[in-house]
Amino acid sequence: MEHNPITQLDVLLKKAEENKGKRIFVLFSGTPSENGVSWCPDCVAVKPLIKEALKYLPEDSIFLTVLVGDRPAWRSPSNVFRTNSNCAISSIPTLIEFGT
Repeated sequence: MEHNPITQLDVLLKKAEENKGKRIFVLFSGTPSENGVSWCPDCVAVKPLIKEALKYLPEDSIFLTVLVGDRPAWRSPSNVFRTNSNCAISSIPTLIEFGT
């Protein structure tokens, strides 16, 4: 399973295309600040739960983390992860099965 964070929509879409036919789970989270901790307290709180849940994903599934930006970038109505129809998320953290 992959754990390298993605920060750009085109990279997410490319990963999804490369793994077509597999189950792709995507966690959208706030980008960590310089101290390595996300500005989003809910994202911080859910991290250990997600880590535990990863143990139960199907063997052939893909897990991706998408960092949506710092607080001002996320709050922007034009944030690409809010506006793109492939994602269209409205809150973080959000965990989806991509492409369903």
